[in-house]
Amino acid sequence: MRQILIIGQENIEQIQVMLEKSFSDVIVQSDFEEFKLNENKNTTDLIIVQELYLYKLEELKNFLLRNNIPILLIVETNNLTKYLNNELITDIIYSPINPEELQYRIKKLTNFENSTFDDKNKINVADLIIDLEKYTVSVEQKIIDLTFKEFELLTYLASNIDTPFTRDSLLDKVWGYDYIGGYRTVDVHIRRIRSKIERNFQYIQTVRNIGYRFVDPKKNN
Repeated sequence: MRQILIIGQENIEQIQVMLEKSFSDVIVQSDFEEFKLNENKNTTDLIIVQELYLYKLEELKNFLLRNNIPILLIVETNNLTKYLNNELITDIIYSPINPEELQYRIKKLTNFENSTFDDKNKINVADLIIDLEKYTVSVEQKIIDLTFKEFELLTYLASNIDTPFTRDSLLDKVWGYDYIGGYRTVDVHIRRIRSKIERNFQYIQTVRNIGYRFVDPKKNN
């Protein structure tokens, strides 16, 4: 069994439920004192910590770095920059937590698998493979590093092949109706995705006066 340690107080139970639903073979713990007592026998695969409790890990800094235990920090949006150079932190996720993003980041930090998904749950177009189980994208069998929003946007477009979407509808579906950013957010993400996946084929077309659509380049030649 894999083990995840959660350090914090606010909404800890909700995070535990998210993890237990996503990973059937994971034990979720929240007893930091027990973790310290069993430091030398520790088999923890990942630590998730809320920013107010990060100071607790400073006590075990040498142990954590020596054993390469990844640490996922939960932060408020406006507090990101002060943690960028902290060598303890492996990755950061914003609060409130999106369950799918939590799952995505855990899989990037560990080798956990999600037993609730079908192994065939993939989108395969030309030399592009989107693995909906592992939250990975590969081109020519090489993993492409996408941000979570880039992954969400690409997956949404590819799941609706040949369907044109306005920027407004993409903002609503991917970022949520309450997102306060403008249309340029979509354009920037599309440009970044294109630069990463369109090595041999063009997958995302600009639809004049509308927005974007995902196509199968082999069928559109």
